[in-house]
Amino acid sequence: MTSKDVLKKGGFESSDFTNWQTIGDAIIETETFGITPTQGSYQALITNGNQSVSIAQLESFLGLNTTELDQLGNGNVNQGSAIQFIPITVEAGDILTFDWNFITNENTSNNVYNDFAFVSISSGDLLELADTTSDFVASTTSFN
Repeated sequence: MTSKDVLKKGGFESSDFTNWQTIGDAIIETETFGITPTQGSYQALITNGNQSVSIAQLESFLGLNTTELDQLGNGNVNQGSAIQFIPITVEAGDILTFDWNFITNENTSNNVYNDFAFVSISSGDLLELADTTSDFVASTTSFN
């Protein structure tokens, strides 16, 4: 898939994970969840809940080295979930964007259970998006 196809196939409007691979607790939600999708009617929800997988499985799925998620500085990662867009080819100068929300049911500023969200564009290239010490906006969901 080329970068020109990403805009057409990168969302969740098929109401499933077409063009995506998932591991752990990943489902498709609508606005009935309490957060309105930024485009269309569907959005992905990824949690570290009951269906999440071990850190070893998560790092393997994402093509990361062992302990790479621990090295983001949020303590020892025990479990998680992820979605991965089917590999694409981009050209120099292409710009990829995505919308995201970080919601948690942990107490904010929780250093013991510091849930976090991250993005990995290529192996070994991790960027934290948010964690429980981030500033939050009130949520209409059961999360903070």
